[in-house]
Amino acid sequence: MKKIFFLILTMLLLATPVLASPEKQPGLPAANCEVCALDTLDSGHAVNGQTVRFRLCQDITLPPDTTLKAGEILTGTITQIEKGSAWGCPGKLTLQTPLSKNSPLYGKISLRGTPPNFFIQVSLFGVFIKGKNAKIITGKNYLMQISGK
Repeated sequence: MKKIFFLILTMLLLATPVLASPEKQPGLPAANCEVCALDTLDSGHAVNGQTVRFRLCQDITLPPDTTLKAGEILTGTITQIEKGSAWGCPGKLTLQTPLSKNSPLYGKISLRGTPPNFFIQVSLFGVFIKGKNAKIITGKNYLMQISGK
């Protein structure tokens, strides 16, 4: 029985994981672009459905011959919020913004707060340590992922 257990354990340790790579869909622009925040927001005080404004930092060309110029203002809507909680769990914040009225593409920004040191997090006093909330700060650049519906 021990031999079978060690054989299975060895096979699991030596097996290489298969990583799925996302394939680029035809007609989509660059998968990521930079945006600059115009509003300040914190996942501890945010409300689902609240809007946040961003300014594009680069030009984007969308499939039906629509071009968004750098400097255009996009309005994002909060779709998911999690506050920082006990044991150092960080806050999370997800926003989505439509890129154009004619295009089915949208931009998505996902942020996460910073967790505390691992040893502090798993200590006996870890329940008293709260994770930091995700923050959007005015003037800071964020990476927006572009995808289709």
